[in-house]
Amino acid sequence: AILLRLLLLGAMNAAGVLYMVLVSLVFDATPGRGPGDVALYVGLVAGWEVPFMLLLPRIAGRWNRVTQIGFGTAIYCGHLVLMPVLAGSALIWVLPLLAGLGGAAVLTLPIAYYQDLMRGRPGAASALIALQKLVSDILAALIFAIGMAFGGALLTAILGTAAALLGALGLWRADRA
Repeated sequence: AILLRLLLLGAMNAAGVLYMVLVSLVFDATPGRGPGDVALYVGLVAGWEVPFMLLLPRIAGRWNRVTQIGFGTAIYCGHLVLMPVLAGSALIWVLPLLAGLGGAAVLTLPIAYYQDLMRGRPGAASALIALQKLVSDILAALIFAIGMAFGGALLTAILGTAAALLGALGLWRADRA
């Protein structure tokens, strides 16, 4: 049960790994965009994550952690798949808001989820986060290799979104059972 949840959360977090890989490639391939745009975009994403992380406890009592992580993943995936589509448009600068909102849940809530899952085992949650990162990195590398070989950044983002959303759905079903 724990291994399944670890794999599902790893799939969900692969979207974040793919974002970090794709952002430079997408902006570099877009006419009129350059390294300065990448730095500004990444900075805006990180900047929006902080206030949303501070707001998360206000909704914590209304939704359970799995629901929050799932919605965060869906919002983050919207950002991921729209990034290659909107890179040439001024609308690209709205996406860091989505990434910050979704990323806040995806980045902060898994540790509390693991702590609840591993109640009575101090330190186990931190170890699971490290393993989850390994799963995310491996899955993202595989998705990147397939997506870029067959279609480029957009296909890679779509495949990453599919994996993350399947992970969210799987986690919801696993916890529901």
